[in-house]
Amino acid sequence: MANTKFKITTDSAVDLSDKTLAKNNIEIARLNLMIDGKSHQDRAIPVSEIVRLLNEGHIIQTSTPTPNEYNDLWGRLLDDYEHIFHFSMSSAKSSSFQLASMLANDELIHPNRITVIDSKHLAAGLGQVVLKAAGALEETNKIEELIQKFNSLIERTEMVGVLSTVKHAKEGGRLVKVMGASDRIGLIKKAYLVQMEDGRLRNIGLGIGSAEKRAQKLFDKALEDKIENDFVVMGTNKPLHSLNPIITGMTNLSEVFHVEKSEIGTAVSAHSGPGTFALAYTRKKY
Repeated sequence: MANTKFKITTDSAVDLSDKTLAKNNIEIARLNLMIDGKSHQDRAIPVSEIVRLLNEGHIIQTSTPTPNEYNDLWGRLLDDYEHIFHFSMSSAKSSSFQLASMLANDELIHPNRITVIDSKHLAAGLGQVVLKAAGALEETNKIEELIQKFNSLIERTEMVGVLSTVKHAKEGGRLVKVMGASDRIGLIKKAYLVQMEDGRLRNIGLGIGSAEKRAQKLFDKALEDKIENDFVVMGTNKPLHSLNPIITGMTNLSEVFHVEKSEIGTAVSAHSGPGTFALAYTRKKY
């Protein structure tokens, strides 16, 4: 049963499907994309089209949701809910957190009824955080206790990924410590291994071969960690069926009850580039 006292909202960089968001009573504020001088809302264009444009050399820029996007969303929801928890994408990656915090603190519009939380994640990581947070709403009706739970959850959430190219990440300044200037060594493809650390995407290694093969090995190794085994979020901006051989080839998924397959959305894909894979999971409490 959906919680009728509290509501979770997040940025559209969450990269969960509309069906999954609706099932978990989560709503989104949409980022914006600028493509060839024209503005579009995130999710208004299929990811496959974004990938095609990137492959053709188009430059796609992204920006935060507008103040009206936040205010209209929250204003509508506050008619039905006592308090909103908004999970922003990492403040180290976007100014969305700062904008949302400023708007939420406007006592004339939203008097003490919105808490903005820096998720320190994006994409699959943000998806893992908000899905876990939605479950936590059923555990207590005290705001301070929930905030403590959310902060613990964020600190225990991990995301690793594989980029087939770093061209777009370098151009947008979204990747720390990029290794290598080219996406190929001769005719051999590279795959860049990345991880979210302190809200920033960092390069943790360089692999040779297909992104799918590197993702399988990286994801399997990541799940050697002691994790909460209720679910993990796994995403890509390739067709979702490309996740199937990765999942089949992993040995450490056997105790995970559910894999939430997600499409890496248009805003994140604009920076990660085509052929991206990501895995997010939650470590157990020690």
